[in-house]
Amino acid sequence: SWKKVENHKIYAKWLKEKLRYENEEDWYKITAKEIIDYHGGGLLRAYYNNSPQQFVKEMFPHYEWKVYKFIQVHNGHWDEIKNRKEYANDLGKHLGYTNMEHWYKITLQQIKDYHGRGLLNHYNDSPQQFVKEIFPHYEWKVYKFSQVPKEHWYEIKNRKEYANDLGKHLG
Repeated sequence: SWKKVENHKIYAKWLKEKLRYENEEDWYKITAKEIIDYHGGGLLRAYYNNSPQQFVKEMFPHYEWKVYKFIQVHNGHWDEIKNRKEYANDLGKHLGYTNMEHWYKITLQQIKDYHGRGLLNHYNDSPQQFVKEIFPHYEWKVYKFSQVPKEHWYEIKNRKEYANDLGKHLG
């Protein structure tokens, strides 16, 4: 009976064996379909809001889960700024960034490679928009980013800003 949490844990242990998961990191790959295919649809529906992440987090509470690493991230996860900030913090550590200037090197591919595909939907696939929103107190120079949107240069004010900065840099 699914009424006993103990049975949820037995199921999780059994599922881990069936899926040949070796450690907690493997659970990031779990999908609702797999749980359903392995006879856990009722459990998932009745006790975990159809959320594989919720199931995994409750079965293994000792592990520090990062929701964005799951293959299926629940709707609304990226809508919360705190989740986007947590992701940026983790991404910066992952990339070895130690100061704000390092963020100019960020690329679309790095964000995609570090579980950020869904996040990019909030920023029209623009790493610059992401960085500027997460760190609004820094005075960003768009032209310093490794990938500058070509429309940036269409506006005369952006070309003037660059010319002024270049003049200062050259003395």
